[in-house]
Amino acid sequence: MDTDQWAKIAGHAHAIAALGRNDPEQVKTLAGIEEAVRGHLLQHLNPEIASF
Repeated sequence: MDTDQWAKIAGHAHAIAALGRNDPEQVKTLAGIEEAVRGHLLQHLNPEIASF
């Protein structure tokens, strides 16, 4: 991927993160962030990837 494509991916990732409904206390620790990301991946992203 070129720099422009990586920038687009980063922009989309930030937009997705802004939509997340995380407990502010949960995302203050690395373990909490990992748990939140894993939950979002399993619930929202994996079903979309499976359709490829």
